[in-house]
Amino acid sequence: MRVLVTGAAGFVGLNVIRELASFRDEVLGLSRHLPETDSHAFPENVRFERCDVRNNEEITSWIATWQPTHIVHAAAITPTSIFERMHARAVLETNQLSLLTILEAAIRTDVTRVLFLSSAGVYASPRDATPMPETSPLRHDGSLYGLTKIAGEGLCRWARRQHGFDARSVRVGPVYGPFERPTGSRENMSQVWSAVQLLLNREPIRCNNPAAIYDWIHGKDCAQAIRLLLTADQLSFDAYNLAGPAVTMEELLDSLAKILPESIIDWTGVREPNLKIPDSYRCAPLDIHALTKDIDFQPRFDLGDGLQDYVDWLRNHSY
Repeated sequence: MRVLVTGAAGFVGLNVIRELASFRDEVLGLSRHLPETDSHAFPENVRFERCDVRNNEEITSWIATWQPTHIVHAAAITPTSIFERMHARAVLETNQLSLLTILEAAIRTDVTRVLFLSSAGVYASPRDATPMPETSPLRHDGSLYGLTKIAGEGLCRWARRQHGFDARSVRVGPVYGPFERPTGSRENMSQVWSAVQLLLNREPIRCNNPAAIYDWIHGKDCAQAIRLLLTADQLSFDAYNLAGPAVTMEELLDSLAKILPESIIDWTGVREPNLKIPDSYRCAPLDIHALTKDIDFQPRFDLGDGLQDYVDWLRNHSY
């Protein structure tokens, strides 16, 4: 395959590129900022180029000249609420309109399939912790980030039904693991990143909600599933949930404490939390039966092994 990956210097994008490269696929990674390839070596079948996906002519030119067989559109801004209010147009152009440019260019060439990386943020707040299938209600009153992801999924359906073009969406749940670090496009860091940073700095963790549920997936497992969706002969659904098994914050931090035995975890809630779960937070795990129906997805990491892998990586990469 010849795979073009947007958002190539981002957290998920870099994991996807490394996964594809391990199968000797030719990969072109496009990003506004080039990754630190001196400290994250990539093989010769990977090429990185600077490209802002908001530049319609530039992204169209890369698709026409490089002629990928497949595209993974991972470019996105995951903004804070302040950034979103100040730069709404940049969020819209990056997260939604760039996808339209890519789909139109792909339709005119020999691209076989486009995978759009959507988000679990498209779902409405759940009533309970029952796993949510792809048919669950979507959220139409949320952040601009979630709204652009919903609109992007609609563009993929439009490409399939109006042009017969194979474009699918992957609703990615909470991801942790190598390459997660603060960037200009990623300001909201995962709870795992925040927790590990505190513990590596020998600071006690004060968390306010031990029962909060997240369905974490390791970045390498996320990338594996994306590669399998990209290469599957037949796909049955417009959109796929992608996440790991549900765990509570207490289980997560207990697992980290085993890896970092000098850890101090404080659940008293008396002091101001430094690992705060919003009072309004409600989450149910994603149901991934559609995914496992269409691909042979076997995660490589359980929670303990995945956290150990991430701690080892962060110890060698300071941000």
